[in-house]
Amino acid sequence: MKSLKYTFIALVFVSDITLANLTLENAWVRAVPINSEKMSAYGLLKNTSMSSFNLIRIEALGFKKTQIHQSQMEKEIMSMKELKNLIIKANSEIELTPGGKHIMLQSPMKIFKVGDSVELLLFFESNYEEKVIRVNVPVKREAS
Repeated sequence: MKSLKYTFIALVFVSDITLANLTLENAWVRAVPINSEKMSAYGLLKNTSMSSFNLIRIEALGFKKTQIHQSQMEKEIMSMKELKNLIIKANSEIELTPGGKHIMLQSPMKIFKVGDSVELLLFFESNYEEKVIRVNVPVKREAS
């Protein structure tokens, strides 16, 4: 019975370490004209853990609605499709780029200008745990 107890404690400890290895790097929000109802956020979602994570929800302070989108070309027409979730496999990364997967920020409740920042909350699930990452993302004209 003692060996089972020690094994369980070790698994919980390893699981806590893997949660620290999920990041959004080089993130930025594209600046748009003042009257625009939509903005997009980009960056590199990186998972250096031994577990897969499922991005299930995103919230953005100052916006009424936030979604994960995938731009795609169909019959020479570019369109966007909402993704309900985004799985980031163990030891992998997903690039959020213009013309690809990105975070769509909709219905801003204030005007965001170059130099401002948008606070994003990214909600992830993995096996038995939920993790929330909070990132302040700068508004820029282009990625730098």
